[in-house]
Amino acid sequence: MPRLRMGVSLLLIDMFLLPYAFHFCQSAQIADVATLTHGIARGDVTSHSVVIWSRANHEVYLHVAYDRSPDFSQLKTAWPIFVTHESDYTGQVMLTGLQPSTRYYYRVWLTAEPAGNPLEQSTMTQGSFQTAPDDESFEPVAFVFGGDLGGQGLCRQKQTAYAIFTSMAALKPDFFVANGDMIYADDGCPPERPLAPLGAGADEPHNSPPPV
Repeated sequence: MPRLRMGVSLLLIDMFLLPYAFHFCQSAQIADVATLTHGIARGDVTSHSVVIWSRANHEVYLHVAYDRSPDFSQLKTAWPIFVTHESDYTGQVMLTGLQPSTRYYYRVWLTAEPAGNPLEQSTMTQGSFQTAPDDESFEPVAFVFGGDLGGQGLCRQKQTAYAIFTSMAALKPDFFVANGDMIYADDGCPPERPLAPLGAGADEPHNSPPPV
């Protein structure tokens, strides 16, 4: 009888712990496949705040941590938000209480639970931004502007991306003004672009890396 009772007790313990074990395995599995599908956007930058935007591939918690040091030695963490299918798995986190004219570094990652167990989180993505000057200060501001990006089969290339952005970044602008027509979704992206390199015939196609 004692052996039978012990067996029944162990069975009851296993049945009690099974839902928790399943939940842990499910959480780890969700976090393993969670990814940021469209990178990170930061916008609405003021002298004291910024909005961090991203998109996941399914329902998860979106986390943002930030610091004025690139080594994140004194990082602060924003309250995580839960992204759902109702928002197409997109989420926005507003960081407030920032210092004017200051470079900040941030990390974004996903977890299945709000506590964010490091063993169950997705790969971190990092970036930086600079806050605007204070309203009372006078500082020089540099910006670039553009529009009508791509189209007519001229698409972003996997190896080189859009070359114009490299030239724009070299100018070290404070911000970029997008005048419109930043995407042409009604055109395809063929492996061969329709325009030839500079100096070749206008109707002569040339090979280029596969678009993405």
